[in-house]
Amino acid sequence: MRKTNRAGVRFAALAGVVIAGLLPAAAGAAAGGAHLTARAPAGDGSLGPAAARAVKQGYVVADQAAYGAAKTAANAMAGLRPRAAEGATGWLAPVTNRSWAGIFDLNSAPSDSTSSVGSTRYLELVNSRFAIYNKTANTPINTGTLATLAGVASSLSTFDPQIMWDAQTNRFYYAMDAVAGVASNSLAFGFSKTASPNNGTTDFCHYFVDFGGDFPDYPKLGDTRDFMVIGSNVFNSADAFIGSDAVGISKPAAGTTCPAASTFKFGEQFNLRDPNGGPAFTPVPVNQVDASSTGFIVARTGSLPSTRFSLHRVTRNATTGNPVFQASGLAVVVPSYTVPPNAPQRSGFPNSAKLLDTADARPTQAVSGIDPNRANAVGLWVQHTTATSPAGRSEVRWYEINPVTRTLFQSGKATNASLFAFNGAISPDRRRFGATGQFGDSMVLGFNTSGTTSFPAVRMLSKIASAAQSGHRLVVASPGNYSGFDCAGANNLCRWGDYAGASPDPVPPAGGTHGRVWSVSQHASGVQSTTAANWRTRNWDASP
Repeated sequence: MRKTNRAGVRFAALAGVVIAGLLPAAAGAAAGGAHLTARAPAGDGSLGPAAARAVKQGYVVADQAAYGAAKTAANAMAGLRPRAAEGATGWLAPVTNRSWAGIFDLNSAPSDSTSSVGSTRYLELVNSRFAIYNKTANTPINTGTLATLAGVASSLSTFDPQIMWDAQTNRFYYAMDAVAGVASNSLAFGFSKTASPNNGTTDFCHYFVDFGGDFPDYPKLGDTRDFMVIGSNVFNSADAFIGSDAVGISKPAAGTTCPAASTFKFGEQFNLRDPNGGPAFTPVPVNQVDASSTGFIVARTGSLPSTRFSLHRVTRNATTGNPVFQASGLAVVVPSYTVPPNAPQRSGFPNSAKLLDTADARPTQAVSGIDPNRANAVGLWVQHTTATSPAGRSEVRWYEINPVTRTLFQSGKATNASLFAFNGAISPDRRRFGATGQFGDSMVLGFNTSGTTSFPAVRMLSKIASAAQSGHRLVVASPGNYSGFDCAGANNLCRWGDYAGASPDPVPPAGGTHGRVWSVSQHASGVQSTTAANWRTRNWDASP
């Protein structure tokens, strides 16, 4: 199978706790920590078991056998249980301001499409490439490989990209896996020298967090006022999950010079724990729109089904200036969620038997901002894909979390009586540029749909303040079912998305009653092939 650009490994071992369902026991002493460096990783090009598994199949799960059994059960329920008559309601729908075809790569899968909008630029990253757009044009001003963006040799495996605009420092930040060999696993990260990068090679500063023989899978990028924060699931060289960790790196001062790695404040937290006492899974640092010295990480609990998310605070040590992580997460109670069934494709057409992977109910991105509808309190907006209740399909659930009380300001879901919804990305419409803040009581959620009567598609919905959630609006429909080299195997399972992107516009056009949200997601080209990855991406800018 061709490379699908993904990875997984780690550092501190679990305390021998067995978690029911999806996480196995792990034992052993702490293996030391990661460290910050400006040196690009070097190695022989061979991958450890977890990294190889991630590159081949996408995201890595803690217990493949348990996860496979959970998916099999969910798929069986989807085929046997009658479908409920629930559907999207609401009298408003988001308005598409712009929509255009994004970048793709026939040799990599899944798409891992993500993006972020800044004051003058919009950056799109997929599993092997990047594109820099002027906000007013649909044609990139610069494209290249992830390796060039990260400043590493093309022989390295670079994948799982993340991109974020920071309104406080007026820069873009990136993060991704960079694997050089079994004993050389790194998180590559960096930032643009200015607010308006024109070249992915020369207009970014490059650094690395060295994990050695442990592998940080599925990195997620967020921030506080003081730090960029990267969370990951970590696996050791024997392919065993040994914990979810977070690292924090201080943000650079103003200027176009790349600071020495030794000048950054750096800290890490091994083995984040969920409210049940077990290892938290898939820590997602929240991307702050409005600056705060307190940041947050949202994670899934280790065992499923669950009625909790794990919430971890990130602060700054007043004496050392280093990041401080809340190791044991506090509970945010949500409706019960579990592993969703995979999504079918349109029957009666080629490759209708191939299913689309809907992942394992992990959160995939989170954005925070002041919400004027909540007395200017900060809301954390997050989403994930889960099984419908009663089980039968997949749906995308979203939440606005009050981080102070750890309760839900509000919640909703993208669901449909005949379609499977999955692979979401959410953002409030909060505008923040320097001292100027505006909007933030509304959101846009993008997601995929597919079903036996419909080709895969990208859709969106919105919610304005206290009004009802809108109906679903089509962004782009695929002209056929998905098929590619990543659909190989007896189970007919195709890799899909892994995640999408959504971010608020810091400088939307003047005169609007709401802000704007820029998004990217995957759809199918309609080309039927067993030798190429036939996904495409769609970028769009919408108002709630």
